[in-house]
Amino acid sequence: MAALAKARAPAGGLFAVLTLAGTYSAFCLVLWAGGHAPSRPGAFGLIPAENYYLAQAAFLPLLFPILWLILGGVAHLFARAMGGRGALRAGLAALGFAYGAPLTLAYVLPDLLIFLTLGFDAMVLGMLLYGPVALGWTLGLCTLAVRESYRLATGPAFVAVFAGFIAQGILGGLFIR
Repeated sequence: MAALAKARAPAGGLFAVLTLAGTYSAFCLVLWAGGHAPSRPGAFGLIPAENYYLAQAAFLPLLFPILWLILGGVAHLFARAMGGRGALRAGLAALGFAYGAPLTLAYVLPDLLIFLTLGFDAMVLGMLLYGPVALGWTLGLCTLAVRESYRLATGPAFVAVFAGFIAQGILGGLFIR
């Protein structure tokens, strides 16, 4: 994480976020091709449920980078307000990996595996197992990213990350199913 924080170029972080978006989009296409629809509408009900996963596959490559920028921007503001001395670009580089990698590996891929082996309805039960792991791993890595990028103690770094997570979660929760 320290090497990413010193990189000062957010491109590596963006790559991890786009990997997350591409993996999730591919999974959405599998769900749509199988005739599945989300149990509750997203995007304010503007997209018909039967085509929601198709639409989601199209907008995730744009949405996840926006969520990453929100996470990084809010965490940056909080980290700086608490005495952090890092730059936004370095924070984004480290946060991109810390956000994208665990969500891909501990959330999207297990969801896909559960779907392929046990079916669509089993994903809800699977989420009870790997959802907390994905959340904890992501929050933990993001806290390390902010701690290293802004030279903060762990507590203030976590507060900055948590504020960023809430901010990106509000937008993400409106669209991601």
